[in-house]
Amino acid sequence: SVTKCGQDSLAANVFIGSQIDQIKQQCGVNKCHQIHIGQERNTCPVLKIHDTEMDIVSESKYLGDTISNKIQQNGSNDKNIKKRCNTGYGTLSKIMTMLKTVSLGFYYFEMALVLRESYLINSMLFNSEVWYGLNKIQVNKLTEVDKLLFQKIMEVPDSTPITSFYLEFGTIPIEYIIKARRIIFLHTILTRTFTFLQYIEK
Repeated sequence: SVTKCGQDSLAANVFIGSQIDQIKQQCGVNKCHQIHIGQERNTCPVLKIHDTEMDIVSESKYLGDTISNKIQQNGSNDKNIKKRCNTGYGTLSKIMTMLKTVSLGFYYFEMALVLRESYLINSMLFNSEVWYGLNKIQVNKLTEVDKLLFQKIMEVPDSTPITSFYLEFGTIPIEYIIKARRIIFLHTILTRTFTFLQYIEK
């Protein structure tokens, strides 16, 4: 649950606790914690789970991503980007192994692009539409992985500009793939009719 400090966080705390008790699930205290993002204020209440105060942590993993405290970690995505780049390098090696072991003939480059879109891009950019504070340096790190794949496919030197790959293959850079996903995600939020308040009422 993500709420503002004060009455909103207390209300969410009470609601979640009641739901846990209703379905008779005992949630261990060590599994519950809170992350405070932003400047500490007097309105920040003490949150509890089963009458025990929750621990305050600086970061936590959720759905494969690391959520960091804005004060201690500057709210950055550095850990997520590093993890995705490492995943991308591993995926890149698997793609090249498949391309070299399977005889594709005239369809070599076509299959390489299919594997890039379905395997490399999706492995690095899942959940990218909800990343916050993404900067140019972090996007460039992801782009370097993409560039390396094109270099290995074309067997060209490192000095080859990445724009030539995009022009030759007619593909979209990672920067614009992320922007497109964010726009689609925003459109989904703005056009949906089922709200959180309706869920609570039910």
